[in-house]
Amino acid sequence: MFYPRALVVVLVLLVVAFGAAAPGHTASPEWKLSTSKDGVELYLRATPGSEFPRMRATGTVCASIELLTDHLQDAARFHEWIPDTVRAAMLSEPSASERIFYLVTEMPWPLKDRDMVYRLVRSGNTAASGEITIGMEGVPDYIPPIVELVRIQSVEGSWHFVEQDGRTRIELEMHMEPGGNIKPWLANRRIGAMVAGMLANLRRIYEPSCHAQVGEVLEQRRIHADMVRHGTEVHPSLYLLSRPIEAWFLRIEPRT
Repeated sequence: MFYPRALVVVLVLLVVAFGAAAPGHTASPEWKLSTSKDGVELYLRATPGSEFPRMRATGTVCASIELLTDHLQDAARFHEWIPDTVRAAMLSEPSASERIFYLVTEMPWPLKDRDMVYRLVRSGNTAASGEITIGMEGVPDYIPPIVELVRIQSVEGSWHFVEQDGRTRIELEMHMEPGGNIKPWLANRRIGAMVAGMLANLRRIYEPSCHAQVGEVLEQRRIHADMVRHGTEVHPSLYLLSRPIEAWFLRIEPRT
């Protein structure tokens, strides 16, 4: 059947227009780089119906997944890596993969400090896949509110860990409604600093492990160079053990 060219163009435009407007075809807002500092990149993305964007921080830490996830769920150490932490506690452990925490964070005067009750749920198998995801969900009604604090009513996000060669790539996503009478620009600045600061602090804590790994690599390279120079074929670890024995024999003076 023959269609005039103009009619074909109109039909194509209608298909594109209705396809874009159809449910499930709405394009998601794009991530935009906000800051890149201390080995951590912070991205923002608009959240429909909210004045507060969704945030994503990414970075690599010189630690295993198990070490990091244990650190992540140790309330006694929250002050080490969560900025502005005033008080923290684990409230309950409903299952082996689920824990509920309480956290109080300091706000600048004259704002009231915020408190938050949230659930972490762990999924994934490190041994099988080398990656783990820990989901985060606010449960504000888990305990009664405290008068002098503003309870954060909505928090949702996830931690995603991928381990390779003793280092772990972390991707933290979070959306939070801070509650109370706070200007969005101030809240967004504080939340962004907290999200990026958590990864930056974890990197700082485990930075000595990076230096140790570099030292091990340099030592292995030195051993390999010595092996090539001496024409030895023994395993590097055995060669390393043989060096003190060789030095001991060289110190023995021949009898006269």
